[in-house]
Amino acid sequence: MHAIAIALIGAFLVAGWWQYARASGGNLAKLGLRLRVAAICDLRWGLWVRMVRDELRGDDPQQEVPEQPASWRHAPLVAVDDEEDEELAAYNRRLARLNDEG
Repeated sequence: MHAIAIALIGAFLVAGWWQYARASGGNLAKLGLRLRVAAICDLRWGLWVRMVRDELRGDDPQQEVPEQPASWRHAPLVAVDDEEDEELAAYNRRLARLNDEG
């Protein structure tokens, strides 16, 4: 992975230098492309630095995701007496029937 990252960074640096040389002749389209190539090179560099830092720290990118989501993500349960509200009782009966069907 490190060799690929370094090769890509080098390739983008060469492409950026070539685009800069072309843009020096007054071609603004090449200057825009050169800026994009520089941004991609910076992104590659940042990702490679992050990868090296994580390896040195011993962080495992394939850590297991917990089975149960965090409890704060669950909506609080509220006890509702549907006997007082006929519309709510009918809605709950319909939901229960749909749940039983499938």
